Amino acid sequence: MRRSFPFLLAAMLLLSGCSGNTESISQTAEATEESSDILVTEEAVTTPVVTTTSQPVSEETTSTVPETAETDETIETAETIEPVPEIQLPSMDGSTSAIPLEAGLRAELLDITYTEALSQVEHTKTHTSFQCLLDGEVDLIFTVPISAEQQGMADAAGVELISVPVAKEGFVFVVNKDNPVESLTQQQIRDIYSGRITNWKEVGGNDAEIIAYQRNADSGSQNYMVEFMGDVPLTQAETELYATGMGGLMDRIALYDNSVDAIGYSVYSYAAQMYANENAVKFIEVDGIAPAKETMADNSYPLCSETYIMFTDKADDITRDFTDWVTSDEGQLCVLRSGYLPVNGMEIPAEYMPYSAVGTGKPKPADYKPSEKYQYAGTYQDEFFGTRGGGYYYIKGLTDDEFEEQINADIKEAQDHIMQFAPDMTGCTDSYMIDMCKLAFNADSINGYLSIKLSYWTPDVNIDYMSAYPYGCYEHAVSLVYDLVEQKRITEFSDLFYEGEDFVPMLNNAFAEHADMYAIDTDIEKKSDFSGLLGDVEVFTLDGVCLNENNSYFNGMPLLSFDHCDPIKDSMVIWEYRDCTGIFDSTIYLNDYPAQEFVYGYYDVEGVKFEKYESSRFHTQEELDKLNEDYHTLQMKLLEYYKSIGTIPFRFNISYGQNLYMNSWDRYDAYSLVYFDADTLEPLAPEELLCENWRNYFDEELRDEISFVHFMDPDDIDEITIFAEYPVRDEYGEPTGGFRGASAIIPRSALNPRYFGKTAE
Repeated sequence: MRRSFPFLLAAMLLLSGCSGNTESISQTAEATEESSDILVTEEAVTTPVVTTTSQPVSEETTSTVPETAETDETIETAETIEPVPEIQLPSMDGSTSAIPLEAGLRAELLDITYTEALSQVEHTKTHTSFQCLLDGEVDLIFTVPISAEQQGMADAAGVELISVPVAKEGFVFVVNKDNPVESLTQQQIRDIYSGRITNWKEVGGNDAEIIAYQRNADSGSQNYMVEFMGDVPLTQAETELYATGMGGLMDRIALYDNSVDAIGYSVYSYAAQMYANENAVKFIEVDGIAPAKETMADNSYPLCSETYIMFTDKADDITRDFTDWVTSDEGQLCVLRSGYLPVNGMEIPAEYMPYSAVGTGKPKPADYKPSEKYQYAGTYQDEFFGTRGGGYYYIKGLTDDEFEEQINADIKEAQDHIMQFAPDMTGCTDSYMIDMCKLAFNADSINGYLSIKLSYWTPDVNIDYMSAYPYGCYEHAVSLVYDLVEQKRITEFSDLFYEGEDFVPMLNNAFAEHADMYAIDTDIEKKSDFSGLLGDVEVFTLDGVCLNENNSYFNGMPLLSFDHCDPIKDSMVIWEYRDCTGIFDSTIYLNDYPAQEFVYGYYDVEGVKFEKYESSRFHTQEELDKLNEDYHTLQMKLLEYYKSIGTIPFRFNISYGQNLYMNSWDRYDAYSLVYFDADTLEPLAPEELLCENWRNYFDEELRDEISFVHFMDPDDIDEITIFAEYPVRDEYGEPTGGFRGASAIIPRSALNPRYFGKTAE
């Protein structure tokens, strides 16, 4: 459907001679079944207008071969020269809340990523964009309902406004996640914003003054607020309680001093896309109904409204055709994929509704306590599976032969199913791509539970398999999960969680964080910001979930992991320690599976994401506070270091060694490692970290020029591999600007015992 309109509309525009105030984005022509010389009449047009950079080609010119003296050579006819079409979109502006909507529509029509589309969107906010529309500077705006003052401006200018609803919207009230108040009535909210209620204890919260933020008078959300208050006068807020931008208001509620006592308002789609999964703010229930896609779809949420496309009676065909497309079934499906709800009454497909579930596993023990670190039995994967004739995978090593045979029969059935999706590599000579497109088999066992995943990788996806994100992105995937102790297959993801456990919010928070890292650390194409699992969970493992095919967020099925999130682990049946003796025979190597020690969060410092310890199963709050103090100091030192070398990282990638912090700002750049002493938090020169004579372990001709890069420190050997680099020189001995790598092995005993004192056991 995405590419169904360009050539029809190109012909329409060329025949009608349309121009107008438009934005033009080039797009490579796609092959179609129609020949290039078919004429299409204006009546055929039902979608946004498209034009080309060249003049229309007449029937005569498409059938005539140009004269040339070089008759022996192949002649390229005019009909083989396809003009590059340009999609003509109206010039657009609007409210902040509609930025994700325009980005989603652009991504669909221009066949570009959501991130690319987002970079093209510039909204000057509600009031300014409305003035731009009146002045004829833009063709249309995305807007919430306008105020009486704005309507008066249009009347005074003699401009007739046309408003077309294109997406459902909800007006929501937002508080800090640590505010104990979950629900307010409409009357209580009006009393708060009229000054009648001034303390949270009056509505069941803390004994603290309510800090009620408002938006500036010319904002769209302020229009909503004035309409919501009705005849109840809105209190005049102090200047510092006005937020000039939607993001500024949300940040004040999430981050600033006294934020736990703050309240503000927004529109649902913007807040859900941009902030809901950061686990810093939460939506207040209104009259006991939480704002969500479900409650807005059935209109049970009491503060529903709509987002409009608004243009004037002077709008050209491009603007009107674009609006017609947005309100069509195809356009409304795009609205849905962009994180909004359609207004045309279409039935919302189940795969676009938020995933909703509670745990359906066994009841959680009343005396449940977090298990200690390193208490989980796992398997060494290479010893656990093999392949048989015909390339079929199988597992081995279970003591119960009958149950093992049942599992292998399930694997064969699943493999037969997924092999029909094998990528066609005919003619491919790239051995790397051929290897990547082979069927992948992954098996993992934790604490007597087994998960198996069969998958084909998404072509052309670049993933660092030595990174912390080796989960991949798949074109197709299937999974099998078993309880090896109870000898049964687990078919529902919710069965992995204790009965009644509300695990989905935690899961969405963990996945939102991981989805952001995916977009940064790989080149997986992102379509929209992650705002929660949609549809049912079909492919899952013991520590992750594959997004469904045709999901709203990525092109492909990335496996998002929640392995780093301990609160989720404590909600799962698989992390309660149990005796797994006798499941595996002696040919399977069992190893300890470590529990994650911390739950991490992030905060912003000068545009860099600093990491912090949110909580821990094994540390007191006092210990966490001290760790965070040291961690902040360390990250500030890292920031200053990278500033000094002219690099500003997006975030830090810090790991811990023996009395040592190691950091790389880019996980793909091994040459950015910096080492800090864990106590002093001071950077270490190689002579301090390694030993005074570390250069002597390299070839003599390199010693004067090498620079230390990093070391590899396996725990099971007494030798350490040191990596360095040296400049490449030309035939005249001059540096070319390039570098080559070198390595050397140094006995652990020769290195600084503070950082290398471990010995092989």
